Amino acid sequence: MARPFVLDAVGITADQAALALSAAEELAGIREIAAETLRQLATQYRLDAVARVLARFEH
Repeated sequence: MARPFVLDAVGITADQAALALSAAEELAGIREIAAETLRQLATQYRLDAVARVLARFEH
């Protein structure tokens, strides 16, 4: 996600590129945490099909 942004951003500095890449990594981590939380709730409430779909987003 951030890599094309960094490569296509004309005039981006090294510090800005590093910031963009770090932010993208954090977003990925947040998504995984959100998927895990929802999967746990789905499992708790016996929504097995939902839990299986959400498990695909966890690494």
